[in-house]
Amino acid sequence: MGAHTDRPPADQGLSSLGLIMSLTGSVMAPLMGAMLLGQIKVSMDRAEAMARYGGNNDSQTLWLFLILIAAVVRSLVHRMAGLRLCRDGASEPSPLSGINAYMIAAGVHTALWIAFLKVKSEAPSSALVGVAVLLMAWPLAIFLVTRQRRFQKLSSPLPVAEDNGFEGLAVLMSILGFAGLLGSLVVVVIGFSLRDESSGLANVLLVSGTALSVRSIIHVSVGVRAARGAAVKAIEDFLRYGNVGMAIGAAVGALLTLYMFWSAKVDFIALAMGLGITLALLAWPALVRRFVTWRHLSDLAGGETRRRSPDAGITALGWLLLAGAAATLGSYVAAHLWEGTVGRRTSSMMLQMAGIPFSQDNEWWALPLGLAELWAALELLAVSPRRKLVASLWGAAALVVTTIATAPDLRDLLDARLEARVTGFAVFLLAITPAAATLLLVNRPRPPAVARAMKAFE
Repeated sequence: MGAHTDRPPADQGLSSLGLIMSLTGSVMAPLMGAMLLGQIKVSMDRAEAMARYGGNNDSQTLWLFLILIAAVVRSLVHRMAGLRLCRDGASEPSPLSGINAYMIAAGVHTALWIAFLKVKSEAPSSALVGVAVLLMAWPLAIFLVTRQRRFQKLSSPLPVAEDNGFEGLAVLMSILGFAGLLGSLVVVVIGFSLRDESSGLANVLLVSGTALSVRSIIHVSVGVRAARGAAVKAIEDFLRYGNVGMAIGAAVGALLTLYMFWSAKVDFIALAMGLGITLALLAWPALVRRFVTWRHLSDLAGGETRRRSPDAGITALGWLLLAGAAATLGSYVAAHLWEGTVGRRTSSMMLQMAGIPFSQDNEWWALPLGLAELWAALELLAVSPRRKLVASLWGAAALVVTTIATAPDLRDLLDARLEARVTGFAVFLLAITPAAATLLLVNRPRPPAVARAMKAFE
């Protein structure tokens, strides 16, 4: 068989891509929907004011209305494409056709943005190209990667990974749970700092942040334990997290909705935003519970016995790095095509969210680091023999560059207020999370039982 026995799972890691796409669409759809309902309310109020006092209704409202509708549709199609990859039942047309539908939805959404900027802002062609690159970077990335032969030759229904895709789920839970914990702690600290200014808001934030912190701790602990080689046997842990996570998410969402609804004196927009936040908080635990239940019930019906996946869940990290590379490279290109400070600030924020430091002085780092992240992602998705080397080099470089670039800002934060310090350091930790997770995951030791099995297989 040869010295290299690691290989992609039977589904080529597509279940992990499905989880990522389902999560993103499930979070963005209700939030965009809430903004759409808010825009409808604003439009109705503006129309009433125009009818009362005279004047012409600005066509900008119509443009924003259309863009928000397209954003909601794009998010829903994104979610449905992901769910099609997660299911292990028959799918007509093929499971990968959902990505084609997502490309079309993303193209329509992008075209509306370009038309709006051209008609209403008279934006130059370079800025329009920058917007197109930024908005289409992720759709194009997954479209091009899944056009490779190893994905196209997969049957319908998709073959199920040797471990049901549970170790990829564990990898995603570990990383996403840590990111959620950072955000939850920031909410707690902000609530603590506001206790003298607005006791009502402070109490709501303290309760919400504490509850979400508890949920994130459970999230991380389940993910880390499963990622160490026990994912196949972690079905009860996954389901327990799904149940507890949904209960906490629903409670926090209800609390935030009631507070916004009460503080805004029965405002329609506040209610819509509260419901959108609630659905977003429910998205991941509901998805985890559904995914694990689908796969487990299918195994029970078919009498299947699962074993650890040959990729040890590393393809899930590959899809996350592909998303980061798309954001990095798309933002880098947009930053050099957009004119004016607004566009550059926006692209700078996108780059920093992707873990790449960006400023007028060190912006050139974004390109080599983004390309290296893309290379690492492709190597991880292919489970190639050089994946550890390439991914480790990118992780170390990104970690060092991000730390050096943000060190002056971190020093300044030491003299700032508590909430500013905690938020600043949380953003820094969030920025280095992809690199640190990559270094830990690609270099983790193989459990002895798995190592013996692989040796016997050779």
